[in-house]
Amino acid sequence: MNEKIVKFGEKQNLLGIISRPEKENKELPAVLFLNAGMIPMMGPNRSFVWLAREIANLGFFSIRFDFSGMGESTLIDSSKDREAQCISDTRSAMDLLEKDYKISNFVLIGICTGGDIALRTSFYDNRISGIFAVNGVHFDKRNYQILLKRLKMNNHSKFFSLKGYLLYYMVKILNLSFNKRKYLFPLKRICEDTSLFLVYSEGSYRFDMIKLAIIDNLVEMKMKNEIGFEIFYGLDSMFTPLWSQDKLAYLIQKWLKSDYLSKSKKKINQNKTVCYVR
Repeated sequence: MNEKIVKFGEKQNLLGIISRPEKENKELPAVLFLNAGMIPMMGPNRSFVWLAREIANLGFFSIRFDFSGMGESTLIDSSKDREAQCISDTRSAMDLLEKDYKISNFVLIGICTGGDIALRTSFYDNRISGIFAVNGVHFDKRNYQILLKRLKMNNHSKFFSLKGYLLYYMVKILNLSFNKRKYLFPLKRICEDTSLFLVYSEGSYRFDMIKLAIIDNLVEMKMKNEIGFEIFYGLDSMFTPLWSQDKLAYLIQKWLKSDYLSKSKKKINQNKTVCYVR
Protein backbone atom coordinates (compact mmCIF):
# COMPACT_ATOMS: atom_id res chain seq x y z
CA MET A 1 0.00 0.00 0.00
CA ASN A 2 1.28 3.43 -1.00
CA GLU A 3 0.08 6.82 0.26
CA LYS A 4 0.35 10.15 -1.50
CA ILE A 5 -0.60 13.73 -0.61
CA VAL A 6 -2.61 15.45 -3.33
CA LYS A 7 -3.91 18.97 -3.95
CA PHE A 8 -7.03 19.47 -6.03
CA GLY A 9 -10.11 21.60 -6.49
CA GLU A 10 -10.78 24.55 -8.78
CA LYS A 11 -7.98 26.58 -7.18
CA GLN A 12 -5.95 23.70 -5.76
CA ASN A 13 -7.19 24.63 -2.29
CA LEU A 14 -8.19 21.13 -1.20
CA LEU A 15 -5.74 18.69 0.35
CA GLY A 16 -6.15 14.95 0.67
CA ILE A 17 -4.26 11.69 1.10
CA ILE A 18 -4.64 8.85 -1.39
CA SER A 19 -4.16 5.28 -0.20
CA ARG A 20 -3.35 3.08 -3.18
CA PRO A 21 -3.30 -0.72 -2.91
CA GLU A 22 -0.29 -2.63 -4.21
CA LYS A 23 -2.56 -4.83 -6.30
CA GLU A 24 -5.26 -2.69 -7.86
CA ASN A 25 -8.57 -4.14 -8.99
CA LYS A 26 -10.09 -1.93 -11.68
CA GLU A 27 -13.50 -3.50 -11.02
CA LEU A 28 -13.66 -1.98 -7.54
CA PRO A 29 -14.91 1.55 -6.74
CA ALA A 30 -12.69 4.12 -5.03
CA VAL A 31 -13.67 5.00 -1.46
CA LEU A 32 -14.00 8.62 -0.29
CA PHE A 33 -13.84 9.38 3.44
CA LEU A 34 -15.72 12.59 4.29
CA ASN A 35 -15.09 14.91 7.28
CA ALA A 36 -17.03 14.10 10.44
CA GLY A 37 -18.24 17.47 11.73
CA MET A 38 -15.18 19.66 12.32
CA ILE A 39 -12.79 16.72 12.70
CA PRO A 40 -10.00 16.75 10.06
CA MET A 41 -9.42 14.04 7.50
CA MET A 42 -8.01 11.46 9.92
CA GLY A 43 -11.58 10.92 11.20
CA PRO A 44 -12.83 10.39 14.76
CA ASN A 45 -10.18 8.54 16.79
CA ARG A 46 -8.02 8.41 13.61
CA SER A 47 -10.48 5.80 12.31
CA PHE A 48 -10.22 6.88 8.66
CA VAL A 49 -6.44 6.43 8.67
CA TRP A 50 -6.31 2.80 9.69
CA LEU A 51 -9.53 1.98 7.88
CA ALA A 52 -8.12 3.33 4.59
CA ARG A 53 -5.07 1.14 5.08
CA GLU A 54 -7.16 -1.91 5.96
CA ILE A 55 -9.33 -1.66 2.85
CA ALA A 56 -6.21 -1.06 0.72
CA ASN A 57 -5.25 -4.61 1.68
CA LEU A 58 -8.57 -5.69 0.15
CA GLY A 59 -7.73 -3.87 -3.09
CA PHE A 60 -9.71 -0.65 -2.56
CA PHE A 61 -8.26 2.68 -3.69
CA SER A 62 -9.29 5.51 -1.30
CA ILE A 63 -8.92 9.19 -0.55
CA ARG A 64 -9.46 11.04 2.71
CA PHE A 65 -9.53 14.82 2.44
CA ASP A 66 -10.63 18.01 4.18
CA PHE A 67 -13.56 20.10 3.04
CA SER A 68 -12.87 23.78 2.24
CA GLY A 69 -11.95 25.75 5.37
CA MET A 70 -11.20 22.65 7.45
CA GLY A 71 -7.94 21.02 8.46
CA GLU A 72 -5.42 21.40 5.62
CA SER A 73 -7.88 22.77 3.03
CA THR A 74 -8.36 26.51 2.60
CA LEU A 75 -11.67 28.29 2.03
CA ILE A 76 -11.86 30.29 -1.20
CA ASP A 77 -15.44 31.59 -1.19
CA SER A 78 -17.00 32.23 2.24
CA SER A 79 -20.28 33.41 0.69
CA LYS A 80 -21.12 29.96 -0.66
CA ASP A 81 -23.66 27.81 1.19
CA ARG A 82 -21.74 25.38 3.42
CA GLU A 83 -23.57 22.26 2.33
CA ALA A 84 -23.25 23.19 -1.35
CA GLN A 85 -19.52 23.79 -0.82
CA CYS A 86 -19.00 20.36 0.76
CA ILE A 87 -20.91 18.66 -2.04
CA SER A 88 -18.79 20.53 -4.58
CA ASP A 89 -15.60 19.48 -2.74
CA THR A 90 -16.71 15.84 -2.76
CA ARG A 91 -17.38 15.97 -6.48
CA SER A 92 -13.96 17.60 -7.01
CA ALA A 93 -12.33 14.63 -5.28
CA MET A 94 -14.19 12.28 -7.64
CA ASP A 95 -13.12 14.42 -10.61
CA LEU A 96 -9.48 14.11 -9.50
CA LEU A 97 -9.62 10.32 -9.27
CA GLU A 98 -11.46 10.05 -12.57
CA LYS A 99 -8.98 12.30 -14.41
CA ASP A 100 -5.70 11.08 -12.91
CA TYR A 101 -6.49 7.46 -12.05
CA LYS A 102 -9.29 6.59 -14.51
CA ILE A 103 -11.73 5.65 -11.75
CA SER A 104 -15.37 6.52 -12.37
CA ASN A 105 -17.14 4.49 -9.67
CA PHE A 106 -17.19 5.68 -6.06
CA VAL A 107 -18.26 4.77 -2.53
CA LEU A 108 -18.74 7.51 0.08
CA ILE A 109 -18.18 6.90 3.79
CA GLY A 110 -19.13 9.63 6.25
CA ILE A 111 -19.89 10.13 9.94
CA CYS A 112 -22.30 12.81 11.19
CA THR A 113 -22.00 15.77 8.77
CA GLY A 114 -19.98 13.56 6.44
CA GLY A 115 -22.91 11.15 6.36
CA ASP A 116 -25.26 14.02 5.46
CA ILE A 117 -22.99 15.14 2.62
CA ALA A 118 -22.59 11.58 1.33
CA LEU A 119 -26.36 11.15 1.10
CA ARG A 120 -26.97 14.56 -0.47
CA THR A 121 -24.13 14.30 -3.00
CA SER A 122 -25.83 11.21 -4.45
CA PHE A 123 -28.69 13.48 -5.61
CA TYR A 124 -26.25 15.35 -7.87
CA ASP A 125 -23.77 12.74 -9.07
CA ASN A 126 -24.49 9.37 -10.68
CA ARG A 127 -20.92 8.13 -10.26
CA ILE A 128 -21.72 7.07 -6.68
CA SER A 129 -22.46 3.36 -6.36
CA GLY A 130 -22.41 3.06 -2.56
CA ILE A 131 -22.89 5.06 0.65
CA PHE A 132 -22.04 4.07 4.21
CA ALA A 133 -23.50 6.86 6.36
CA VAL A 134 -23.05 6.94 10.15
CA ASN A 135 -25.56 9.20 11.94
CA GLY A 136 -26.30 10.78 8.57
CA VAL A 137 -29.64 12.44 7.80
CA HIS A 138 -30.96 12.93 4.27
CA PHE A 139 -33.80 15.32 5.15
CA ASP A 140 -34.07 18.90 6.46
CA LYS A 141 -32.92 19.19 10.11
CA ARG A 142 -34.12 22.76 10.67
CA ASN A 143 -37.34 21.90 12.57
CA TYR A 144 -35.40 19.72 14.96
CA GLN A 145 -32.71 22.35 15.47
CA ILE A 146 -35.37 25.00 16.19
CA LEU A 147 -36.79 22.74 18.87
CA LEU A 148 -33.39 22.20 20.51
CA LYS A 149 -32.74 25.93 20.56
CA ARG A 150 -36.12 26.67 22.18
CA LEU A 151 -35.72 24.01 24.83
CA LYS A 152 -32.18 25.07 25.72
CA MET A 153 -33.16 28.75 25.89
CA ASN A 154 -35.97 27.84 28.28
CA ASN A 155 -33.57 25.61 30.24
CA HIS A 156 -36.31 23.02 30.41
CA SER A 157 -35.32 20.45 33.05
CA LYS A 158 -37.15 17.61 31.34
CA PHE A 159 -35.06 18.10 28.22
CA PHE A 160 -31.85 17.60 30.14
CA SER A 161 -33.11 14.72 32.31
CA LEU A 162 -35.14 12.60 29.90
CA LYS A 163 -34.34 12.64 26.21
CA GLY A 164 -37.53 10.70 25.51
CA TYR A 165 -39.56 13.83 26.20
CA LEU A 166 -37.97 15.37 23.13
CA LEU A 167 -40.23 13.43 20.79
CA TYR A 168 -43.28 14.45 22.82
CA TYR A 169 -42.42 18.14 22.63
CA MET A 170 -41.72 18.00 18.91
CA VAL A 171 -45.22 16.73 18.20
CA LYS A 172 -47.23 18.50 20.91
CA ILE A 173 -45.56 21.89 21.41
CA LEU A 174 -44.32 22.64 17.90
CA ASN A 175 -47.14 20.65 16.31
CA LEU A 176 -44.75 19.14 13.78
CA SER A 177 -46.19 16.57 11.44
CA PHE A 178 -43.98 14.13 9.58
CA ASN A 179 -45.12 13.17 6.12
CA LYS A 180 -43.43 9.78 5.73
CA ARG A 181 -43.76 9.90 1.96
CA LYS A 182 -41.79 13.16 1.92
CA TYR A 183 -38.93 11.64 3.92
CA LEU A 184 -38.96 8.23 2.25
CA PHE A 185 -39.01 9.44 -1.34
CA PRO A 186 -35.39 10.72 -1.44
CA LEU A 187 -34.20 7.61 0.42
CA LYS A 188 -35.95 5.35 -2.08
CA ARG A 189 -34.40 7.41 -4.85
CA ILE A 190 -30.91 6.86 -3.44
CA CYS A 191 -31.50 3.10 -3.19
CA GLU A 192 -32.48 2.78 -6.85
CA ASP A 193 -28.88 2.80 -8.08
CA THR A 194 -26.84 2.91 -4.88
CA SER A 195 -25.91 0.37 -2.23
CA LEU A 196 -26.83 2.01 1.07
CA PHE A 197 -25.86 1.19 4.65
CA LEU A 198 -27.12 3.37 7.52
CA VAL A 199 -25.74 3.23 11.07
CA TYR A 200 -27.03 5.25 14.05
CA SER A 201 -25.81 5.53 17.62
CA GLU A 202 -28.30 6.10 20.42
CA GLY A 203 -26.24 8.99 21.80
CA SER A 204 -26.69 11.09 18.66
CA TYR A 205 -29.61 13.50 18.36
CA ARG A 206 -29.81 12.35 14.73
CA PHE A 207 -31.03 8.98 15.96
CA ASP A 208 -33.96 10.77 17.63
CA MET A 209 -34.82 12.37 14.31
CA ILE A 210 -34.81 9.03 12.52
CA LYS A 211 -36.72 7.43 15.39
CA LEU A 212 -39.47 10.00 15.13
CA ALA A 213 -39.68 10.08 11.35
CA ILE A 214 -39.05 6.76 9.60
CA ILE A 215 -37.39 4.12 11.78
CA ASP A 216 -40.17 1.60 11.16
CA ASN A 217 -39.71 2.08 7.42
CA LEU A 218 -35.95 1.58 7.70
CA VAL A 219 -36.49 -1.70 9.54
CA GLU A 220 -38.90 -2.79 6.80
CA MET A 221 -36.39 -1.85 4.07
CA LYS A 222 -33.70 -3.83 5.88
CA MET A 223 -35.97 -6.87 6.04
CA LYS A 224 -36.45 -6.60 2.28
CA ASN A 225 -32.65 -6.32 1.78
CA GLU A 226 -33.07 -2.87 0.24
CA ILE A 227 -30.60 -1.28 2.69
CA GLY A 228 -28.20 -2.17 5.47
CA PHE A 229 -29.29 -0.75 8.81
CA GLU A 230 -27.77 -0.98 12.29
CA ILE A 231 -28.34 0.79 15.62
CA PHE A 232 -25.64 1.01 18.32
CA TYR A 233 -27.47 1.36 21.64
CA GLY A 234 -25.87 3.05 24.65
CA LEU A 235 -23.20 4.69 22.52
CA ASP A 236 -22.09 8.28 21.89
CA SER A 237 -22.12 9.90 18.45
CA MET A 238 -18.35 9.62 17.87
CA PHE A 239 -17.95 5.90 18.70
CA THR A 240 -15.47 6.53 21.50
CA PRO A 241 -15.20 2.99 23.04
CA LEU A 242 -12.68 0.78 21.25
CA TRP A 243 -15.18 -2.06 20.87
CA SER A 244 -17.55 0.22 18.95
CA GLN A 245 -14.75 1.39 16.62
CA ASP A 246 -13.84 -2.23 15.92
CA LYS A 247 -17.46 -3.16 15.25
CA LEU A 248 -17.99 -0.19 12.95
CA ALA A 249 -14.82 -1.04 11.00
CA TYR A 250 -15.99 -4.64 10.77
CA LEU A 251 -19.39 -3.56 9.38
CA ILE A 252 -17.78 -1.31 6.76
CA GLN A 253 -15.36 -3.99 5.58
CA LYS A 254 -18.06 -6.66 5.57
CA TRP A 255 -20.29 -4.39 3.48
CA LEU A 256 -17.50 -3.61 1.01
CA LYS A 257 -16.66 -7.29 0.66
CA SER A 258 -20.23 -8.47 0.15
CA ASP A 259 -21.36 -5.65 -2.15
CA TYR A 260 -18.20 -5.14 -4.20
CA LEU A 261 -15.50 -7.79 -3.74
CA SER A 262 -17.83 -10.76 -4.20
CA LYS A 263 -19.49 -9.18 -7.25
CA SER A 264 -16.11 -8.31 -8.73
CA LYS A 265 -14.84 -11.87 -8.31
CA LYS A 266 -18.03 -13.24 -9.82
CA LYS A 267 -17.67 -10.93 -12.84
CA ILE A 268 -14.00 -11.88 -13.29
CA ASN A 269 -14.86 -15.58 -13.08
CA GLN A 270 -17.61 -15.14 -15.66
CA ASN A 271 -15.15 -13.43 -18.01
CA LYS A 272 -12.63 -16.25 -17.54
CA THR A 273 -15.28 -18.82 -18.39
CA VAL A 274 -16.15 -17.02 -21.62
CA CYS A 275 -12.49 -16.88 -22.61
CA TYR A 276 -12.05 -20.58 -21.85
CA VAL A 277 -15.06 -21.58 -23.95
CA ARG A 278 -13.77 -19.60 -26.91
